[in-house]
Amino acid sequence: MPFTLESSLQYATWIEQHLRGGAFGESVGRVTRLAARSFGVDACVVNVVSEGRVWSEVVTGGSAVTVRAGELVCPLVVEGARSVVVPDTLEDERVRSLPMVRAGALRFYAGVPLTLPTGGAFGTLCLLDVRPRVFGDEDLAALREFAALVMADVEAHFALARSEHARAQVQQLLSWAPFAVHVTDPRGRVVFWNEAARRMYGYEADEVLGEALPAALGSRTEVVTRPPGPSRPRQVTRRRRDVSRLVVLTAAAEVLDVNGAPVGVLDVSVDVTDRVRNELRLKLLEGVVAQAQDGVMVCRFDTPARGHVVVEYANAALLAQLGARAGEVVGRRLDDVLSGRLPEGECAALVEAVTAGTPELRRMSMRVSGVGRPFEVSLTPIVTEGDDLGLCVGIVRSLSVRN
Repeated sequence: MPFTLESSLQYATWIEQHLRGGAFGESVGRVTRLAARSFGVDACVVNVVSEGRVWSEVVTGGSAVTVRAGELVCPLVVEGARSVVVPDTLEDERVRSLPMVRAGALRFYAGVPLTLPTGGAFGTLCLLDVRPRVFGDEDLAALREFAALVMADVEAHFALARSEHARAQVQQLLSWAPFAVHVTDPRGRVVFWNEAARRMYGYEADEVLGEALPAALGSRTEVVTRPPGPSRPRQVTRRRRDVSRLVVLTAAAEVLDVNGAPVGVLDVSVDVTDRVRNELRLKLLEGVVAQAQDGVMVCRFDTPARGHVVVEYANAALLAQLGARAGEVVGRRLDDVLSGRLPEGECAALVEAVTAGTPELRRMSMRVSGVGRPFEVSLTPIVTEGDDLGLCVGIVRSLSVRN
């Protein structure tokens, strides 16, 4: 859920929670004490009006007081979002019946609204005194300046809280990301280690946090320093806790503070060991197939539209059987490749057999250089359940050559 304050109630609730202590409360307290001394009044108060009650941070002793909204003057300021000055509360019918006025604890009041950036007020900065006072326009302008200082503190601390909230959300997201993530500080020591990193590298978080990155990954050759900005993904070899090797695809980016200064490096890595091994196996297999005397083709087809079959691979023997060049076969539709080489009915039947999803052995006569020759085609489908694409391997043998 986004961390935003869009209403006066949200602002009031957030400030009430944070004004009761900590750096924010101390900062606001300095403003209220300075304002009280500047105006020579008994107290300067930040009042937060929330759900029918007023919560106050009073300069005298820094004490917090919660009272009903109807017992103070501040709701008049918030409701009208305008300044209110009462030189003598006993002479003002709006406030003379308030408990504080009747008790003689409030004879002077001056308050200015604390307003949202989008408009509307959520509280007040006000001056209180037990003696009536004269309060002119210049005094009111000065009080508004103090209110601006309070709002600057509110905005600064809210921005910090929003940043911390976002950081917590990102950290939670990265903690359960499906890829390994670790963060190092400027000294190269690990300050964040997610669950996927634990599974990939075999180190528990308490084993690596606070330790140097090379030791954590079991590699003495990897350097922590990186150029500014995000790096391009690169393939490297690392070691797990059990010293076994793994190949990872990794990318890194600097972590910056609110002022844009680098405070660490975030590293994201994915285990590609199996992919690399399979690529090596495929290259070896490709080399064997390329030298085979029988023709070999690999066809791809879309499972929803099985009539669309494309030749993905053809070895040299198949090209020789077809009397064609690679560009005339690879990347083209199978029915286009076979057109003119097979009778129309047999061509459609072979395309259908490729997409049937079951192994099949077919014999047919194919025209090569204008001469019909007998061939045997062995089809082996490779279709993974749920995939949108299917593959079929065809081995084409010339029966005339075999005979």
